[in-house]
Amino acid sequence: MKKALKIFFTAILLIIIGLIIVRIGIMQDKSAFDDFKITEKSASAYAEKGDLTVRTLKLKDKISSSGLFCAYSMYYVEETGELQVTVRYNNRSLDGIDIENEEQLSFTLFEHEADKESESSADAEEDEIKFYSDGNYYEPVSVETKTKYGLYSFRKLIFEDIELTEEKMNNYDLLVVMESAEAKKSDNTEEISDKNLSGTLARYESLKEKAKKNGGKLGCQYIHYAEQPVKDYKLSRSDISDLKSFSEN
Repeated sequence: MKKALKIFFTAILLIIIGLIIVRIGIMQDKSAFDDFKITEKSASAYAEKGDLTVRTLKLKDKISSSGLFCAYSMYYVEETGELQVTVRYNNRSLDGIDIENEEQLSFTLFEHEADKESESSADAEEDEIKFYSDGNYYEPVSVETKTKYGLYSFRKLIFEDIELTEEKMNNYDLLVVMESAEAKKSDNTEEISDKNLSGTLARYESLKEKAKKNGGKLGCQYIHYAEQPVKDYKLSRSDISDLKSFSEN
């Protein structure tokens, strides 16, 4: 009897350990959309030039400041100005950010000149408003979605007309901002002066509202810090084959 109980509890313990290992593996999974995506623009540029200059880098931040999502797998095509980045978020996180469904969720690329004299660009609320209004926002021209394990959703975001010269990479930060589509509609880009923040303030307040249940932190993640070196991405045989096939079709 004692031996049977020992075997039983040992089996239960091994099952629990196995489930924990599987859960950790699922949490660390960033395999969806982690490859370089061939687009019509990149295929045309490759056909014309016979090569592509693609940059990539390893993101220093593993997760957004709010903990709601993570961004990874960044590629930049110099010839076309295309920037690709993948985001992943837990489907349950939507319950805590006042968004009823995924159609109301949006991801935007934010470009901001770095404040190299300060360790933080958002120490106070007024600084945060200025930070999120004093920069350029880019909307994705292409979004692919995928869900895995019934827990996580992935989006492959492609932005166009992004100019990342060496000078700009040395002086600008790039962030992915998680916000609601409705908040973006209210951002009417009117001139900002003192308290007359109009659409920008509405956009900021929406971000702040979603952050209430997450330590007051806004939903954003740096994908490139000023002066952070980038690496050359060497096109694989599969990439080259796809580029040629794409341009031929």
